[in-house]
Amino acid sequence: MVRTGAELLERYAAWDRDFHRVVLRGIDLSGAYLRDATLRQADLEGTNLKEAVLSGANLQCTRLGRASLRQANLAGVALQEADLQGADLSGAILRGSNLYRAQLRGARLVAADLNFTILRRVNLEEANLTGATVLEADLTEAVLKGADLKRATLQQAVLVATDLSGANLWETDLSGADLRRATLRVGILKQANLRGCDLRGVNLLGANLQGADLRGADLQGTQLEGAYFDDQTQWDPQVDPRALGLRPTSKGIAS
Repeated sequence: MVRTGAELLERYAAWDRDFHRVVLRGIDLSGAYLRDATLRQADLEGTNLKEAVLSGANLQCTRLGRASLRQANLAGVALQEADLQGADLSGAILRGSNLYRAQLRGARLVAADLNFTILRRVNLEEANLTGATVLEADLTEAVLKGADLKRATLQQAVLVATDLSGANLWETDLSGADLRRATLRVGILKQANLRGCDLRGVNLLGANLQGADLRGADLQGTQLEGAYFDDQTQWDPQVDPRALGLRPTSKGIAS
């Protein structure tokens, strides 16, 4: 049984890779090299893994709540059903990782690399993804209620049936994204790039679309009643926003 961080690193150096169900809460493993390690169902709550290398590791069902993973390398990691609530993953590399049904409520992912990740049914409620890159990621049925995605990049992402109610998508790039049946009720989409998006059946009731670019977007069945737009909002020539129930504003509105 591994009892300390030093012992874990010693065993890893001796080619041991299996640390299944290890309990090492609140220890300092900053900068640790644990590539391809198996930490499935481990308890690493509150652990400092800043700048650690965990690429290719198995962290399925691992407890990492409130852990520091700032600038950690988590590329290609298995994180299915992992608990990362309140964790700090700012600047972390999660490219190509699998976070199916992971719990990330209140987590910080500022400027994180989430390109090509599987985020199906993940809970990112009230998470901070400011400036994150989420290219071509699969966020089907994910929960991002109240999340901060300001200036994030989600080009070509799949957000089918995703809940983005009240989320901040100010200046977010969603060009080419699939948002069918998503909920963006009262979301902030000021100056967002929605060009070429599939918005069929999307709930945008009361959303802020001031300065947003919706050219080429598919608006079949989109609920837009009570949403705000201004003279900077861009539409295809045949679209009449007033006829769709949107509210014009030239003076701006709160948030």
